[in-house]
Amino acid sequence: MRDSRVKEEDNSTFLDLIEDYFAQPVEDLRADEHPELSYQVGVTLENTEKPKCAVDEPCLKVIARLDPEERPLDISGHSPDPKCRFFWRVAEQPPYETAFPVVKAQNVVPNAPHIRDRWTPVMQQWGQSMKNA
Repeated sequence: MRDSRVKEEDNSTFLDLIEDYFAQPVEDLRADEHPELSYQVGVTLENTEKPKCAVDEPCLKVIARLDPEERPLDISGHSPDPKCRFFWRVAEQPPYETAFPVVKAQNVVPNAPHIRDRWTPVMQQWGQSMKNA
């Protein structure tokens, strides 16, 4: 998908960074996992997340009420999601106390020297580009 409101240079810079990140050995990526925060910061590796709706009755009822063209193609396989992702929060920390530690969790910056120094500026720029688009 293309969006003329986002600079192609920002897109390329972001993609180059993400490609470099996911080219690291899995052991290095695992250092950025935070299951204790429900994977809401850092990396989530492939085959980690499982579809909740495949076994959640209220969710299945919601899906059944959708128009057929709006329904997920297949949730019956119960297979974990094969994609990797990285969660980088672009929102400001809330100025109030919360009982939910994930809300106050700091963003994860990878430790690899060839990635670390570029990470925060590129992720912030990309997040701002998405918010502005």
